[in-house]
Amino acid sequence: MNPHLNILPYCLMPNHFHLMVHSKEAMDMSRYKQDLRMMLSSYTRKINFRTK
Repeated sequence: MNPHLNILPYCLMPNHFHLMVHSKEAMDMSRYKQDLRMMLSSYTRKINFRTK
């Protein structure tokens, strides 16, 4: 699978983060939002449900 967004700089803070993304191709903004939402929900589930 070839990603259509590149994450350029990022900043991880204690309670939030900042991302700068670059599109490799022209796409509808709703598709970007959907892909980012999927990535963030996967990350959040991984963090919140990990065992210590």
